[in-house]
Amino acid sequence: HNPKEITNFLKYISDTDFVLGSRYMRGGKNKLSFFRFLLSFLGNKYIKFMLNVRCTEFTSSYRAFNLKRMHNFHLNIVNSKGYSFFMETIFQIKKRGFNITEIPIIFEVRLKGESKIPKIELLRTLINVFKLKFFSRN
Repeated sequence: HNPKEITNFLKYISDTDFVLGSRYMRGGKNKLSFFRFLLSFLGNKYIKFMLNVRCTEFTSSYRAFNLKRMHNFHLNIVNSKGYSFFMETIFQIKKRGFNITEIPIIFEVRLKGESKIPKIELLRTLINVFKLKFFSRN
């Protein structure tokens, strides 16, 4: 994530509970290859539909928490591991009535190395979304 975008997060965080950087809202951009873009885009649509949370992005880790406003929210209530952690965090924030403000980000292609996401994460995310939808009690 481009550190220059942090100033955009700082513009919003004092007036809301949680700021989420989104590639999929107006003004956002996802510069991944077509296959990776499609997988991510459809995955986020699936999560939105299943969890009934009005966000355009669930898998971005570019986010900011207003700890003064969210003083009683603790990340230890998030049970999902791996990359599903990011999705469940948003689910738990919304479930507890906190405000989520999305801001557009530009998601660049990695300049060095390869994706860190193991293929098993795709299956794990499908399972975790199902668990949150039908078995979440927190």
